Amino acid sequence: MMHYSKSENEFYPDSMRSEYKAEGTWPDDAVAATAEEWETYGLGDPPEGMQRVAGDDGRPTWAPIPPLPVGVIAARKRLVIEDERKAAEQAGVVINNVRYAGDPSNRQALREALDLAAETGMEMFPSWKDSDGEFRPQLPVADIHKALLAIAERRSHLIAREGELNAQIDAALEADDRAAIEAIEWPTTQ
Repeated sequence: MMHYSKSENEFYPDSMRSEYKAEGTWPDDAVAATAEEWETYGLGDPPEGMQRVAGDDGRPTWAPIPPLPVGVIAARKRLVIEDERKAAEQAGVVINNVRYAGDPSNRQALREALDLAAETGMEMFPSWKDSDGEFRPQLPVADIHKALLAIAERRSHLIAREGELNAQIDAALEADDRAAIEAIEWPTTQ
């Protein structure tokens, strides 16, 4: 036999009542649940968009899942937009048919390569492994410099776009406009 607690919105097996009581965790409002209640609300999956709650009578029932607060939706949307911006950044740029990823570690590697070239007077890298894993012989140092500048320019535009979308979220949040927040999307073409 199972018991149901309105305050905990949980089922408790009668067979473990003594253990719960010994630990002081048996709810004072636990009532015997019917087999149908246990099968429906304890073992069964809730219908789409519903959750188990305690009804006014203290018995388990289904109720609609309340919508997330607008602030939570806004925070989640900001994270999605940031992830999309980072993915767009990662795509990088192509200079003379060579792709240079725009992620932070590759930007650092490009800076280090330029530092090495400046220190040694190098004008050409004898071999370069590009962001697609291809080896490129005799890659001009000037191409690395162009790539780093192009990545910086692209990143600047992507960050500006992220800022615009965050401003839209701020305005929709101020207006308590859930639909407007949910409609904000990172553009698919960059």
